[in-house]
Amino acid sequence: MENSITPEQRAQQIKKQKEEAELRRKKRRKQKVIAMSCGCAAIVLLAVGSGLLSRYNAKKQAEEDAKSQPQIAVAALPTSGSADTLTFTDNTGVERSFVKNSSGQWSWADDSEFPVNGEQLDTLMESITQLKAYIQFTAQDGQEYGLQQPQQTVTLADSKSGEANTLTFGAVNDVSGQMYLQSGEDSNNLYSVDTGLLDTFDCSLYDLMTVEQVPMPEGSSNITGFSVQSPDSEKLQFASWDDAGQMDLTGSGRWSVTQGEVSLPVDSTTGTTLLNRLIQLQPDTCVKWKPDEVALTLYGLNEDARTVLDLRYTDADEQAAVTRVFIGSLTEDGENCYMAVEGLNGVYLQSAEKLQGFVQAAAVDFATTMPFAVSGDYLTGLSITREGETVLILQRKVVEQTDEEGNVTEATQYTMNGETLTGTKGSSFVSVIAGLTGTDLRMAESLPENAEMTVTLQLQDRAQSGASVYFVSAEDDTYTLYYTRGVDAAHQYILCCSLAAADWQSALDVLTSEQSAD
Repeated sequence: MENSITPEQRAQQIKKQKEEAELRRKKRRKQKVIAMSCGCAAIVLLAVGSGLLSRYNAKKQAEEDAKSQPQIAVAALPTSGSADTLTFTDNTGVERSFVKNSSGQWSWADDSEFPVNGEQLDTLMESITQLKAYIQFTAQDGQEYGLQQPQQTVTLADSKSGEANTLTFGAVNDVSGQMYLQSGEDSNNLYSVDTGLLDTFDCSLYDLMTVEQVPMPEGSSNITGFSVQSPDSEKLQFASWDDAGQMDLTGSGRWSVTQGEVSLPVDSTTGTTLLNRLIQLQPDTCVKWKPDEVALTLYGLNEDARTVLDLRYTDADEQAAVTRVFIGSLTEDGENCYMAVEGLNGVYLQSAEKLQGFVQAAAVDFATTMPFAVSGDYLTGLSITREGETVLILQRKVVEQTDEEGNVTEATQYTMNGETLTGTKGSSFVSVIAGLTGTDLRMAESLPENAEMTVTLQLQDRAQSGASVYFVSAEDDTYTLYYTRGVDAAHQYILCCSLAAADWQSALDVLTSEQSAD
């Protein structure tokens, strides 16, 4: 049948199909626009609704927060409207009273010399005078509020009018977590307040104290000397010492220590540590104010038990001054010791690390455990002898060198057994042995007669006494080293310490391995 359609009819059919197709496309486009419009409208409505809901929720939350915050002012002050006395029970269970004078200065009612921290007292007073409650309510008959056995009582008083008001803090409500409060004598009208106020008053007398300051020099360079006297021990005397002409030491500005007949140079590192600790003796915590004899005995600060440290120095006015420190017993944990200072009123805690090294100490405890501690500037040579035979000779000298332009400079040159060492072989070896550190330092009565090895140092412009170190083999691959030290030729003492054989061999390897490598 389709073949019988004329061309004209076919053209009309195609035109009609196109028109129908166009109408269908327009209809779909309109539906899509309507859908999109509805979607956008929904989004806009959702956004607007969300914003409105957010603002509504924020407003409601603000209202709830406002309700949850204490808003009711507590009548804390006396009827006079002012207060200059604060009384409460501290965390040791003792009632404490503090008075503020017309100049705004606080003092402890029991002792006006007690150094009160005024800022902390102002904070305590402010926490009470600006106290607010969540609610104020009428007490119910038969209801327990914990006011008969209060957690805290705080009294504000006006010394001028004689009027006072007491705040009694009772039990905590299990549901609200808030605390019951009674102001004054009115037991019918109560408040509900935050429990955080208890934390504010959870302090001791010494928490409200400005710690006394120990008179101290401005720096360690102002210290001229100090002494330590422990019970049943000879006094230790430390003095600044010019070491010129002595074997021991790496430079000037050193210290000596004398105990009885013994006078020794103080190890340089030890000396620096001691001085730094002395100028840092400011206490942190007071444990007793104006102790009586019973308390002093308890802290090991009675006259028969304490160690006395006298620190001599030049003060800011360039005047000679002395600070006397008393060192007592250790605390149970061993981390601190008790300390008092002449002229101050308190017993304080001080780090045991700073002070215990002085207690029951001997002069040898402060001497050097570095037998070869000498600056390369003073060393002119070194020899090693084994069983009477010299096996190594190291020589050091300063030579002049002239460059191509004729400039003359000085250089250090080392030779070993007559051969010149190149590079840093010699200086490296001297540096390594100078740093060798022994352990278990002690004094000996005599030098050994059976030394396995002797190392002798030749020193420029220095006394040769004590320049030899004697090696004796010991157990566990160690040597016992003997050497002499003293502050002058008349005061030379024999010291000995232990040194690992491997440490000495490592020092030799620096010299011999570098030499063979070159």
